[in-house]
Amino acid sequence: YLELLAHNRDISEYEMVLRCNLAAVDASGRLAAFNGQGLTPLEMQQAAKQCDGILKDIEFIHLSEYRNLLVMNREASVLDCTVQPPHESVGEDVNGLLQELRSQSLSINYFLQESAKRLQPFARDGLQYILYPWGPSARQGLPSFSGLHGLRGGAVCKAEIVIGIAKALGMDVITPPNATGDVDTDIMAKAEATLAMLQQDDFVIAHFNGSDEAAHRYDYQGKADFISRIDTQFLQTIAAKYHEPLKLVICGDHVTSSVTGKHGDGCTPVIAGYLNTTGHSIRLQSYRDILDFLMKESD
Repeated sequence: YLELLAHNRDISEYEMVLRCNLAAVDASGRLAAFNGQGLTPLEMQQAAKQCDGILKDIEFIHLSEYRNLLVMNREASVLDCTVQPPHESVGEDVNGLLQELRSQSLSINYFLQESAKRLQPFARDGLQYILYPWGPSARQGLPSFSGLHGLRGGAVCKAEIVIGIAKALGMDVITPPNATGDVDTDIMAKAEATLAMLQQDDFVIAHFNGSDEAAHRYDYQGKADFISRIDTQFLQTIAAKYHEPLKLVICGDHVTSSVTGKHGDGCTPVIAGYLNTTGHSIRLQSYRDILDFLMKESD
């Protein structure tokens, strides 16, 4: 639902929305990739066009590369389905993964059958491509950021989920033209956008998605190189060009292993500090400590 909001689209209380990955399946019917592996971005866009208009009851919305959404009438049985996220299911039998969802909705079952036929021309190297719906959600509201904290908030981001969260919270959003949500994103453009946003907003989140995508591709070196580029191109630019007192927190939202390609439940590092001021030493032991550090006035 939040990704739908990112594209300035809402749904009624009688509708629901599902994420829908373009995924690859091997000859044995096991999920080989959750992200259209083997297809170029242009081919993924062409594949998405083939899946549009299959059913009048299901609206297919292409977001970017392998990411799509399905909008349809609300079905309580589908909303209650537990569908394993595709990025956590590589190597597992696809029929088993989607069995519950297909059994709960005739519309989704037909949509998946027909889309698989339309995607057959894209098959290559022993891989067939399918659509993998998951994460069914209904309309929901979030409190405003300003109402929660009494501050004006902004976000510099490309990933649809982050844009959607920011818009739902009533935050300002900037997406630089060359931001991609992957390792080829324009980091310097994000730094300049963050500096501009700091002139009007009390709180700014700059989101980088590339390290997650690189890890999903098992690309350890690409992930490490991307984080190093954030250090040199983003953080150093902010430190050099922003001259007002500033509180800074660097953190990850979750673990993604470059070995397994999957999300994990391990701890992520959090770094906090002051720029352009002599702040007190910082000791972070909980989320509450981070929130207090960011949102409360310094002593």
